Amino acid sequence: MSAHRILMCPPTHFGVRYEINLWMDTARQADDDAAILQWDQLRATLTDLGATVALEEPRPGLPDQVFTANAGFALGGRALVASFLHPERQGEEPVHERWFRDAGFETWKTTHILEGAGDVCGGVDVLFAGHGIRSDRRAHAEAAAFLGVEVVSLEMTDPWLYHLDLVMAPLDTRTVLVAPHALTAAAARAVAERFADPVELTREEAHAFTANCLVLGDRLVMHHCPPRIGRELAARGFEAIESPVGEFLKGGGGVRCMGLFLDGGPAAPDPVEVAGGAHG
Repeated sequence: MSAHRILMCPPTHFGVRYEINLWMDTARQADDDAAILQWDQLRATLTDLGATVALEEPRPGLPDQVFTANAGFALGGRALVASFLHPERQGEEPVHERWFRDAGFETWKTTHILEGAGDVCGGVDVLFAGHGIRSDRRAHAEAAAFLGVEVVSLEMTDPWLYHLDLVMAPLDTRTVLVAPHALTAAAARAVAERFADPVELTREEAHAFTANCLVLGDRLVMHHCPPRIGRELAARGFEAIESPVGEFLKGGGGVRCMGLFLDGGPAAPDPVEVAGGAHG
């Protein structure tokens, strides 16, 4: 059973109100009732797996607040509060910062764009941070200093996979779901050097939000698990649990986008000694 704490926000005000990623189309709106049912089911799935779900109060005018993974990155009692690229989401920043402070976290914001756990993943000893589409690489060294961990910078290349949580998901110290096509050659090598047993996603599998999953021990909660990936996971001792969130995909967010680990997330590989903070 999971001992994770996860932050979620009810989809009270969710909707495709603007277009800031390639998935969004204001002519293709989410069904409000279906979205609520999907969110409720996801929350129930996580609690059934032993996670504790904390809630952020939804605020009018913030339709993407439901995607709490972008609120920041929490580790060891510290919360790195998100700085958003698009003005449409910048109104979320003080709301998230207030929640973290009220919850007892020491908070801080980078001076450069860093969109929370959407572009940061990993565990206690080393983090992976994406840049090139939304977040700014210059924020990575700032994040490393504040959180006191090594940060490996990964440059992303696929505009459809605009956050790192659509590109990779560390499962343990050996295994990662990763879409190498969505990274530069140097970034793909950096991931391969740190995970001995990667499960590589095809473009189609990645665009189906396969990497955008919540990892709770040996259970992966995801929107949909392609059959091949299910077999690959089972061979490594993992189980995929589907919790469909199709209404939220219309906004460019999946399961991982809707839950922020408040304990740093799943385990990551052992740190590699490098010179400096951010690199890759």
